[in-house]
Amino acid sequence: MGDLLTQLERHGLLSQLPSFHTPAERAILLAGEPPDGAYLLESGQAVVRTLDSRGGSTILHRYLPGELFGELELICGQNVATTVYAATDCRGYRIPAADFLPLLARENWLCMYLLHKLAALQLEEVPRVDARRSFTVRQKVAQLLLDSADAGGTVVLDKQETADILRITLRSVHRALRQLQDEGLIRASAHRVQLLDEQALRRLLPPV
Repeated sequence: MGDLLTQLERHGLLSQLPSFHTPAERAILLAGEPPDGAYLLESGQAVVRTLDSRGGSTILHRYLPGELFGELELICGQNVATTVYAATDCRGYRIPAADFLPLLARENWLCMYLLHKLAALQLEEVPRVDARRSFTVRQKVAQLLLDSADAGGTVVLDKQETADILRITLRSVHRALRQLQDEGLIRASAHRVQLLDEQALRRLLPPV
């Protein structure tokens, strides 16, 4: 559907939006706070990241120029779900919270743009047909862990590489690992996963 910056400019809306500038390492949206708007990057990169117990940082998602964030909270009327940081100097445009839903009501094309984005994310969580078996995201991650483990049940895991191999987002990889860890099947750290119950992991997989 094209770059959102280009689409807004084509419809004469970009010049009506206030600009924003956030220096590197500063928060653009804070988790738990009401969003003051939806943010559209023109330059720089913004990230959603977590901190582990050792103070290390793991990037869950990276926003690039032309991408919008904060819109889901505005649509649902909820506080910000995850803090978004400026990974580099970030500049772009902000659609103020009070203007966002009225803008959607006026601009049908923007509704379709966001629907397309949401549908693409949702389809990531739908089981995919793979040969004779249908896999959910969680099952795909479990299968990859089983295939990659050494004799001691250890997997050296690069999460971005895992996301690329499975053709899912980095956020989906982290969500699946967290679910498996909460179930007591694995123990995950920044770059390593230990399988705790290989048989239970195998039982998660659909039958051949």
